[in-house]
Amino acid sequence: MKPVKFDFNAFYMIEETTGRGVPALLVELSAATSDPVNKRIFSPLARLYWAGRLHEIAGMSLREAIAELQPEADSQDKLAKFAESLINKVTESGLLGGKDDPPKQESPAQ
Repeated sequence: MKPVKFDFNAFYMIEETTGRGVPALLVELSAATSDPVNKRIFSPLARLYWAGRLHEIAGMSLREAIAELQPEADSQDKLAKFAESLINKVTESGLLGGKDDPPKQESPAQ
């Protein structure tokens, strides 16, 4: 995996391009890796990786990020391990609370 960094900019770009918060994306990705049937894994994985790469390549497109991801996409097991490593890096950033706290599901708007 190429170096990723999850900072304010990465989180901002995720929220701006998906319209969703980072915790919701992590919950979706975690659910997809543990039970891939009928779950979205590719979109949240690509968005997360892309945002984490922006620190190194500010103008990186989502397509460029997906091209970098291709070697990780040759099996479900490899994808799940890659997703887990990204989730860990997001958690380690500390921007979502304690580094040991699991991601929390966002409450629907009322």
